[in-house]
Amino acid sequence: MWKKFYDLVERVLTLSTRVSRHESQIDELRREMRELSALVYGVVARQEAERENTRLWIENQLLRFEQKQLMRANDDEGKRK
Repeated sequence: MWKKFYDLVERVLTLSTRVSRHESQIDELRREMRELSALVYGVVARQEAERENTRLWIENQLLRFEQKQLMRANDDEGKRK
């Protein structure tokens, strides 16, 4: 009977230790997950900013091209008169 009792107590202590270790591992995984989420958010934000900058650059280039076309058209019209 004492042997069974001792085995039971030993098992409870072992399980308690394992649960405690698992809780620590879960806390560490949660911390890593928060850090990873923050990194991913930062990458997404930078990509959005780069896309916006690229869009604005393209728009600027198109406006410059249109401006040059209009200036040429005005010059051609002025030469005809």
